[in-house]
Order: sequence, then structure tokens, then C-alpha cells
Amino acid sequence: MTDCSRTRVSVRCVRNKAQQFAKRLQESMKGLGTDDNTLVRVCVSRSEVDMVQIKEHFKTMFEQDLGQYIKVRAVCVCVCVCVCVCG
Repeated sequence: MTDCSRTRVSVRCVRNKAQQFAKRLQESMKGLGTDDNTLVRVCVSRSEVDMVQIKEHFKTMFEQDLGQYIKVRAVCVCVCVCVCVCG
């Protein structure tokens, strides 16, 4: 990640943290394969803090339920944990 990319991510996170995490979750599952480490890290670290807001932003941004998106996209052992956390 370049310094410019880090700066943009930091600014987006300051402006709207839940929206930034919704975007990170979607990016971790788009395309072929899943970035399991990012998926689990975001789900677990944000579960008690602002997961409700992240789920709302995810639905607004991508017009899909986060729990359903995880079930369809992720095919690893971590799916069970993430679905339980994200609902």
C-alpha cells in the first residue's frame, strides 16, 4: 500500500468509519478467492463496536445483506464465525 493510498484510507475512515469497513469487507470478498484474514479481522474487531452501522452501510452501498453476501462469497471455515458475527 502506498503512502497516498494509506492517506486516502485514513481520511475515509475519519469521515465515516462504518462505511470504510463496509467497503473493506466487500473488497475482501470480491472477485475470485477471499481475503480470509481481512474478512475475519474486520468482522471480529468491529463486532461489538459498530457492526450494526457497518451492515447498514453495506446494504446501502452494495444493495445486499452482509450476512448473505458472506455466505455466498466466502467458502472457508471462517464463514461460520463471520456469519454468526455479522448475522
